[in-house]
Amino acid sequence: MRMRGVNSTTWRLGQEMRPYLWHLVALFLISVMATPLALLTPLPLKIAVDNVIGGHPLPWVLDMLLPAALKGPDGGLLILAVALTVAVALLNQLREFCSSLLNSYVGERMLRDFRAKLFRHVQRLSFSYHDGQGTADSIYRIQYDATSLQNIVMSSIVPLFSSTFTLVSMTYVTARINWKFAVIGLAILPFVLTASRFYRRKMRRQSRAVKKIESSALSVVQEVLGSVRVVNASGQEDREPQPFHHP
Repeated sequence: MRMRGVNSTTWRLGQEMRPYLWHLVALFLISVMATPLALLTPLPLKIAVDNVIGGHPLPWVLDMLLPAALKGPDGGLLILAVALTVAVALLNQLREFCSSLLNSYVGERMLRDFRAKLFRHVQRLSFSYHDGQGTADSIYRIQYDATSLQNIVMSSIVPLFSSTFTLVSMTYVTARINWKFAVIGLAILPFVLTASRFYRRKMRRQSRAVKKIESSALSVVQEVLGSVRVVNASGQEDREPQPFHHP
């Protein structure tokens, strides 16, 4: 029964993500670009220290790609190191700008469409549901609970894939340098996964309790402000905040 519910939630999440599939793929590719740019960051410093100051030969890849004019003793390598530093910094800023822009665009479009679906769904519910739950609960679902979809997709799923790619790449590079350091770095993963699994259920229950309290508080505010003329006429302004503190 539990697996059926998980599969149903996953299927519905996939249905909500389908119209934005190519946008999410583009966002994933932009996020993945952070890994090679991070690996390129120390390269200019290596060229300046090892090859310009230390006089060591260039790595065979750079030696094959660079023209002879840059490999001469007239400061060409130093100019190359400075140019690479500026280029990597500009590419990093451009990647972050594109990622932020696409993240905001997709997230807000997804949130708007999901809120519209919830609004249409709430309108089709029976009068008994609205009488039992109240309009404030429906308003809370549309205005605040709808943001959960945006948070799951934009703040969890896309970063999960890009972070996994970064972890695998960094582990590979570290293992090529020293496999013992890579093993030490990965040794903390079982503890992180165990702690996350242990506290997940407890945090989920507490999150649902907080949502219920927030919905009740919004219901109190709506009721009081909806009858503000009656409250002011009867002089009950000081008594009305009490239910808000203890919904």
